Formats: sequence, structure tokens, C-alpha cells
Amino acid sequence: MGTPSWGLTPAAALDRADAVPQLAANDWQLWTASVQDASPALSLLLDDTERRRLATYRRDHDRQAFLVSAAMLRLAFATATRRPPAQLTVLRSCSWCGGPHGRPRLALRCTDLEASVTYSGDHVLIGLSRFRSGLDIEQMREGLDVASLLCVLSCAEAVAVSGLLGSREAVRAFLTCWVRRESVLKMLGTGLAEDRPIEMTAPDLPPAVLAGPPLLEPEDSYFLYDMQPAPRVVGCLAASRPVRTVTQVNGSAVIDHWRSSLCAGPIPQTGRVYQGVRP
Repeated sequence: MGTPSWGLTPAAALDRADAVPQLAANDWQLWTASVQDASPALSLLLDDTERRRLATYRRDHDRQAFLVSAAMLRLAFATATRRPPAQLTVLRSCSWCGGPHGRPRLALRCTDLEASVTYSGDHVLIGLSRFRSGLDIEQMREGLDVASLLCVLSCAEAVAVSGLLGSREAVRAFLTCWVRRESVLKMLGTGLAEDRPIEMTAPDLPPAVLAGPPLLEPEDSYFLYDMQPAPRVVGCLAASRPVRTVTQVNGSAVIDHWRSSLCAGPIPQTGRVYQGVRP
């Protein structure tokens, strides 16, 4: 298994509005936005399949989150490929059932871009890389019945979390286990349909996969990074390669710029650069 890593440490900040750096082999981009960025204009960035899926959501919040994530994903792909968003086809077919809710990918033969989408509360995040990766976040929820959810954890996780039952730390510990596991499942591309056992470290230890399904490429391994993208939000990045640099892009600013100009091509962004650090 990969050497466990612990968090992402801030490095230099990018203050100027210019193009996001091209993704190198071991780089990762984190695009961040808010459900509050939703507006009818963003539906112009969606294709017919995405619009049909958008119409299936019953709750306004879920519709807005999907709209923002789908629009920002297309802008992120457009920035990475230097192509207009309208020229890109995003495939979402599920590997299990064929439905339009699978891992998003570009219909381009010459691209190795990988994307992972997650949202919780008002926070919408997208991870972009040139290696297999998975991203998951959860907003802290008061009153979560942690005791009834211990069955979804591994033995080491369940023992650690059960020792915290009755305290406020129990929710954070459980959600830390959950996002770590979800990020790995997203990296594998199987989601909750994965039935092979995955053993993870306890939530108070650096994140690592102790035992899990073999990866697609022989040189790949499991590299996990805990992260806190916002107050009261826990998250984890699972990567098949060690992450060298992460560029955080202000997706809300990108959306605002596109919405104000309705331009059809890649647009300037602002961001922060993070350096992945392993002890």
C-alpha cells in the first residue's frame, strides 16, 4: 500500500487573474464553488442528458448543487484542454447499470484527465488530475445517529468511533472515516457497489488503506490526504499516485466571469497553490 500522508499544506498564493497552470503528471486541481452560485444561465453549459438529470431532482438544493457542479466541471475541463466548453462531451455512464450517474469523463481519445465531483451543504468541489483519484466531503451534522452507522465501518474504524459515542467528537470521527472510504471508492470507480472488503486506519491516525482491491495499473498505490476545505467540513482525497502540487481554483469566480461575459472559450481564473506533504 502507499505511504500514508496527512493533509495538504498551503504554499504560495496566486493573486493574479491568469490561466490555471497545466496539469502535470502528479498535480491535482481543486475547484471550489457554492450552491449559491446557481442561476438559470448555467443550464446553457449543460448537455441534454445533464438537463434531463437536473429535472429529476425534487429538492431545490439538490438541483442547484448538481447544476453548479455540472457547469463548473465543464469549465474545468475547458480550462484543462484549452477548448470551448460547447465543444466538449462529458460522459457519465455508470459502469454497473449504464445510467447517467457514473464517474464523469471526457469523450476525447487524446486526454488522460480524471475528475471527481462532491458536494455537501452549500459546498461544491471538483478534483481534476491525470491519474485516478477520488474526492469526498461531508459537512458536520449535529444529531447524527452515529451508533446506528457503525456497521458500515471496518473493525478498526468502528472500535475507534464507538469509544467516542456520546461526545461531539463522535460525529467528526465517523464522517472522517466515511469520507476516507468514499474517496477510495470514487478512485476505484465502483462507488457503493464495491463488495470487496476495504480495511482503513482509525480516524485518529493518518489515513491509509491497510487492505483493499488491487488497482488497475501495477505502479499505482493508495495515497490518502485528509483535508478541511471549509469550517465544519471534513474531506479526503484518495489518489493512485503521490500528489506533488494542488492548485485550488476559485470556481465561483470562474462561474461569475463566464456568466458575465458568456464567452465560449477558456477564461482567466484565480487560485491558490497547495503542496502535498507526507511525513
